[in-house]
Amino acid sequence: MIRELDMNTSNKNSASPTKLAWRRLQKNQIALWGLCILAGFYLIALLAGFFSPYSPTDDEFRTHFYHSPSQIYFHDSNGSFTFRPHVNATTLVDRRSLTYAEGNPLYLAVNIPDANENPYAADNIEETSAVVRVYDSNGHVLGEASYLKETGNDTAIFVAAVPLPIDSLKTGNTLIAKTNYGKEIKITVAGPESQLEKSVSDFYVSDSYGNPTSAYFLSAAKYPIRFFVHGWKYKLFWLFKTDIHMFGVQEPAHIFLLGSDQTGRDIFSRILHGARISMTVGLIGVLLTTILGLIIGGIAGYYGGAIDTILMRFAELLLSIPALYLILTLRNIIPDRVEQSYEKIRQFGMQTFAWQNSSFTFAIVVIVIILLLSYYLYHKQFRKSAIIASFVILSIVIFGKHLVELSLAIMEKIVPGSTHLTSEWTYFLIILILSTVGWASMARVIRGMVLSLREEEYVLAARATGAGDLRVLLFHILPNTFGYVIVRATLLIPAYILGEVALSFLGVGVQEPVPSWGNMLSAAQSLRVLQEFTWILAPGFFLFVVVLAFNFLGDGLRDALDPRT
Repeated sequence: MIRELDMNTSNKNSASPTKLAWRRLQKNQIALWGLCILAGFYLIALLAGFFSPYSPTDDEFRTHFYHSPSQIYFHDSNGSFTFRPHVNATTLVDRRSLTYAEGNPLYLAVNIPDANENPYAADNIEETSAVVRVYDSNGHVLGEASYLKETGNDTAIFVAAVPLPIDSLKTGNTLIAKTNYGKEIKITVAGPESQLEKSVSDFYVSDSYGNPTSAYFLSAAKYPIRFFVHGWKYKLFWLFKTDIHMFGVQEPAHIFLLGSDQTGRDIFSRILHGARISMTVGLIGVLLTTILGLIIGGIAGYYGGAIDTILMRFAELLLSIPALYLILTLRNIIPDRVEQSYEKIRQFGMQTFAWQNSSFTFAIVVIVIILLLSYYLYHKQFRKSAIIASFVILSIVIFGKHLVELSLAIMEKIVPGSTHLTSEWTYFLIILILSTVGWASMARVIRGMVLSLREEEYVLAARATGAGDLRVLLFHILPNTFGYVIVRATLLIPAYILGEVALSFLGVGVQEPVPSWGNMLSAAQSLRVLQEFTWILAPGFFLFVVVLAFNFLGDGLRDALDPRT
């Protein structure tokens, strides 16, 4: 018994640092919840096309802009509970208040002769509470509409879509449609179609385009939510073309889980695709920041002296500038057309190497550089790394202008100068800007850790065995900073996500129609939108959850990787 207890104790103590950290992390339930939430978000973002019922960029529902979240029903026609949910078709009945009513739309065309002479005739009619109403035989209102849509066939013909409940359209029923200025027609329901009594020539049943029709087809009022349906085409994992989606409904019904935006696009679909940009910016940006911070901070701390002074003063210069203003400045100095960027680079390169235009100055500079490099090589005992560095410096000094021209020529072959900064290029540009701004604070901490680690016995032993500076730094010193780096990176990702959101919100980030959480939130700048269409703020809720989950996970990792806990 004692022997088994000793073996268990020894196994526990001999576990690797990674296993010990994972055991400590498992005890933190909040951190595990944060990890599960983030894993779910990234998985759904990866499969955004599959989970999205509609395209995130096409404004295919122009008549359903600012539509509220669809109401999902779980009961059948008898009122009994069912596991097959359904939605009802909706129709815009009031354009001023953007009111939608459930029911199948009956299209009624109204002839307004004054519209040709007076373009405001239709607007004057819409000042009343309802332009067109439909009654049953007892005089009860079945549906009404105050929105008249102008047709392209005739400027005097306007169409009103009146939603009617399917239960009131039984065979033999008589419907009466009236305008608010006296016109009236009678509709008799006959079987699956409603026959029109053609009595008034300037008020008639039509299709959605204002074309006269003698019948009104009654489709099903309830549209079940179907799974694994065909829809818009997309690329699964950016490789395989498919049109299979997790769920959807049949036209003319729509399913807007989180409502629609100002152009009728499904907010739920746009949030899923926007997560690809907003959430991956944090991962890739922090990865680049971590690499820069490790390299610059490691070099400064390991070599010290003048190198340390120069690198750290530059880092402090970046830290002294407010991050948001620095990000906006870096973004605005880069034009939207690539050709302008090439020209700025060319001008900067020519000005930098302008001293090469004078033969005397050029000769003096080359001689001085050769002497300095010779002393450097002698001091480094002609090591391979020193020879390579000296060759690169001498090549830049001698062929500087030609290297600039050659680099620009290669870049223009890859990306023509006439190319505009698309959303994809803007995405990578944002990552580059955030990484450029964020490495300084990490580099300072890494530099302090390297200053203490370089005096450890295992580092001195590595030097004694003949290991070079690069090997000592990469394999013996920097790996011992990974505990801090992991925690710092986890806590830094939310800041990068918020940075992308801020840029897109201000209009200098990812541009429409490509969705990101930032440019989706920019639609909420209007006070009227905030008051009447609160579902526009849905991306903000997901942003809040993701940032909170990253902070929970970062706190948990900090405690798990701390050897004192």
